[in-house]
Amino acid sequence: MPATLASLIAHREFGISEREGAPESTSLGWVHSSDLEDPSPFLAPGQMLMTTGRQFPEGDDPRFYSAYVDRLRSAGVVALGFGTEVVRAGTPDGLVEACRQAGLPLVEVPYRTPFIAISQWVGAVQASEATARIDWVLAAQNAVSVAALGAGGIGAAIQRTGTLLGCSIALFDADGDLTDAVDEGAVSELPQEVVVEKGLLLAGQRRARRDLSVPPLFATIQTLGSARQLSGALVLTRSEPFDSADFSIATTLVALAEVSLEHHHSLRVSLRSLLEQLFTLLRDGRIAEVRQAIQAIPAGLPGAELRVATIGLEPTHAKLRDSLERRACVPKNNTFVVSSPDTLTLLIEPSGWPALEAFLSRRNARAGVSERLGWDRLDVGIVQAKRALERARPGGIVEFSELVSSSFFGLLASARVAEIAQARLSSVLVSPDGRSLLTDAGVWLSHNAAWDPAARALGIHRHTLKARVHQLGELTGLDLQEFQDRAELWAMLSSLDLAST
Repeated sequence: MPATLASLIAHREFGISEREGAPESTSLGWVHSSDLEDPSPFLAPGQMLMTTGRQFPEGDDPRFYSAYVDRLRSAGVVALGFGTEVVRAGTPDGLVEACRQAGLPLVEVPYRTPFIAISQWVGAVQASEATARIDWVLAAQNAVSVAALGAGGIGAAIQRTGTLLGCSIALFDADGDLTDAVDEGAVSELPQEVVVEKGLLLAGQRRARRDLSVPPLFATIQTLGSARQLSGALVLTRSEPFDSADFSIATTLVALAEVSLEHHHSLRVSLRSLLEQLFTLLRDGRIAEVRQAIQAIPAGLPGAELRVATIGLEPTHAKLRDSLERRACVPKNNTFVVSSPDTLTLLIEPSGWPALEAFLSRRNARAGVSERLGWDRLDVGIVQAKRALERARPGGIVEFSELVSSSFFGLLASARVAEIAQARLSSVLVSPDGRSLLTDAGVWLSHNAAWDPAARALGIHRHTLKARVHQLGELTGLDLQEFQDRAELWAMLSSLDLAST
């Protein structure tokens, strides 16, 4: 325990007696002795002053003692010790009264107890306390590390650190969203000053620590990751200031949190190819199998109904992909994400679209979103979102319902048209080479039905392309030499997202 006035009085070898009461928690930073009339220039806050009273006048002048004690108080002295039988017997009544009025603790030190012995005792207690504090820090750092290595991971480390420091701890990702906390309820009650400062630090993309005093709380915010590539932030709050030992333990948690966030990022990247395969299964209608598979990975799926959102990944939005993938990795968000080089496709709960729309708007993202659909119309939703994205301006968001009301092109991706096209082309789609035939025809039509440029784009001979188009015509019953039949085929391909653009 630290050196306190109470423990000093309790040390019987010194024979110190209390003359004016002191709080139990009065801590002694050091003990200094002086018989100067004004020793304040040589004192530091938190010290105890010892004096023999050589500077005191013969008579008990209340004004002298009051001024003397006031100077000590102003210098931050926490206690006064009077050594008796050196200059005078007993403690002057005027000094006792002045200490009582100023609220300064006063003790009486007998002649047999040298002041240097008291200083040495305080120094020994402080050295012992420092050693014990170091041992505690090392044990606490080990406990936090062990907790992180267990099944609970970084969440267990945060809980353990919060218990050791007696504080609330919250871990936020690079977007400022909560990922883990000792007490999520306490996070919602964070002072606005702390929330704003956390946002500024993350936005500034600098590795930094901020210590704030927001009565009745003390807070420290530490960003995680490297400059311009922050991965998140830790926020610690409690009713007492944090000292150097506390920060040593917090530093251990910071390192573990950075490793955890980096691991989660690597995991998200490694899961991209798996999610692409699961997306193919979803398009094949194998919803139940995918729900079973994602129980083993950080991913989610919407319920019975969903909306499809396709986001354009512009070169200036390098961090947008990571932000959206990070949100999708939280199963409770019921969001599935699959990426391609230039777009990101999300399957979301219809009720989650307003929040996602606001998120995308804040980042000036370009996006398109489908109507509310069931899983049996997933392919229709994918086409709708893609068509809406194609009509979205930079930084804009287009809903498919807006596209239908303003463009005939949007009608081609409507659920009803897609169903007709699916039925009309069913015989082709089920054939071994059917989808490839339709894709080649889409390329041909996109080149205005010109054989040579379309064949070059496909990397085949023009006679081969003519044969494949003729084969498709026979399968569909369309005369693809006629404009009307070509237009019908193009409309059906567009509704199924098979037309080349």
